[in-house]
Amino acid sequence: MYPTADPAATRDLDSEVDEFLSSPADYFGWKDAAVHSIPRDKLEALQLRGAQVRFDYLRDRVPVLKKLTDEQKVDGINSVNDLVPLLFSHTMYKSYPLTLLKNSRFDLLTGWLQKLTTVDLSGFDTEGLDSIDSWISALDGHTDLRVRHSSGTSGHMSFIPRTSAESDRHFYSMMLAKFDRNGVETPRPDKALGMHVVMPVFRSGNTGLLRANEYFIRDIAGNDEEKLHFLYPGHQSSDLMFLAGQIGNAEALGSTHLNLSPSLIERRDEFEALAANRQMDTDRFFDAVVERLKGKRIWGSGTWNVLYRLAISGRERGASGVLDSKSIIQTGGGAKGQTVPADWEPMVCDFLGVEKLNHTYGMTEVMAGHALCEHDRFHIEPWTILFVLDPDTGYPMPRTGVQTGRAAFFDLLSETYWGGFVSGDEVTVDWTSQCACGRTTVHIAREIERYGADRGGDDKITCAASADAHDSALAYLNDLLQ
Repeated sequence: MYPTADPAATRDLDSEVDEFLSSPADYFGWKDAAVHSIPRDKLEALQLRGAQVRFDYLRDRVPVLKKLTDEQKVDGINSVNDLVPLLFSHTMYKSYPLTLLKNSRFDLLTGWLQKLTTVDLSGFDTEGLDSIDSWISALDGHTDLRVRHSSGTSGHMSFIPRTSAESDRHFYSMMLAKFDRNGVETPRPDKALGMHVVMPVFRSGNTGLLRANEYFIRDIAGNDEEKLHFLYPGHQSSDLMFLAGQIGNAEALGSTHLNLSPSLIERRDEFEALAANRQMDTDRFFDAVVERLKGKRIWGSGTWNVLYRLAISGRERGASGVLDSKSIIQTGGGAKGQTVPADWEPMVCDFLGVEKLNHTYGMTEVMAGHALCEHDRFHIEPWTILFVLDPDTGYPMPRTGVQTGRAAFFDLLSETYWGGFVSGDEVTVDWTSQCACGRTTVHIAREIERYGADRGGDDKITCAASADAHDSALAYLNDLLQ
């Protein structure tokens, strides 16, 4: 049975909320067991009070939220369901006119971003910024923002205005389920682990995934270059990712025309060469790293198909148990219509010499990584309020029993931007039964599907009754952007 713990049992609720919001890792004593054994009634009280604190602070400080609350006439949060009409649709963080990126109008894009954050950007100088990379780099250097963007495969990147403090909070809280749950010391700001880091990605970049690399480098590898192993040593260009999305969109429409700047179009060969060599580069990278790090403890990641090919290759050579058994391997994704072999995971574990692989459910917009337990259930981190919305009406479904619908979240770690977000995911949630693993947190089934365009896709707003209010907020967000 999973151990029970309640580190805050004797403290008054109001005195706990600040620590719970500002540093979940400290609040739970850096113990994953405490995170997932907090009594449900206590957690719900913390979450409601936390939501009230966030609403009261952000309502008049995030311009687009103020516009939405005025339209909805929401003056306070008395229950968590009061948040539902205020959850942003996925389009909110990518609602800027695409021409702003195509024409390098980073002055207007900064004005759009200002309406989503409390960080003052009024003195931010965009003169001379001619690329997404240069814009984000300048924001890094001259403001407290550490903007991260989505992959942009749809052709339109979402930009999330997260600060450095929020990024710290995200990383350290998420690491509890990766390290402490696996019996390995958790990285902390004042104590690097000195583990090898193996990542089949660029060393740096501006996506949510690549933004985390700076923490892996500092807090896991201890800035030891001998312990850092990246597929590509450089920076992944956001502009090249934008180009990739535009190429994909054009191809989907049967077009070869790209309405982009000549300087960006000139990079098409660079993108195509990278895409053509990616699988071969990745396979060679893992083969070389595994040979070099035999018996070592590593932190690493890889999609299922890459790890499976690696395991097959290793088995053909008669290799197994190649890493220290306490190595932590993150995985997921990568199927893209392929049939996933039933034996892929045990084969990979046998080859690498680890007891299990670590699966996480998460997204760029929410600062949580919901880890999969040994009974194939994703447990929702306490600093995230989960909602299940009716996929047709958008209204919240009961928070009892087993419910299937559209996942939506309120991110309690967001203190400079609004953390309410509606996803494009269909999930099945068990609100009532305690998971067989013994954890007390709400849990969802491993099988998660995406809603197709016929059912709203990513762009479904919260409910029909608030359609005008959301449309008005989006119009306000883009007011004066030409």
